[in-house]
Amino acid sequence: KRKSTKVKLKSIKFRADQALKTEFGVLKVQCLKGDLSFKKITNEEIDRRLENYFRTHQFLRRTDFQSLCGMVRSTAMRHIRRLRDEGKLENMGGLMQPIYVPGKGYYGNN
Repeated sequence: KRKSTKVKLKSIKFRADQALKTEFGVLKVQCLKGDLSFKKITNEEIDRRLENYFRTHQFLRRTDFQSLCGMVRSTAMRHIRRLRDEGKLENMGGLMQPIYVPGKGYYGNN
């Protein structure tokens, strides 16, 4: 009597042979999340986007900032560090799990 009907396999590497490749032929793919060319935005534009963001949200995470400004991780961290040094953002979380809130007098925080 079988106890388990599902079998899970870990770390299987699969390399298609030539017959399978020719059966599929040429596949055309496209990125679902948009293009990968990031546009450089100014500091003023970042401030405007954060102003709008904090109207409806209480805090900001790095991933939120990335999607809000269309940046990769390293660029987002560089801008967050700059905003933190300028006093526009404050880290209310820990070092490993930062949660940013607007600084006093910035982004609608009086």
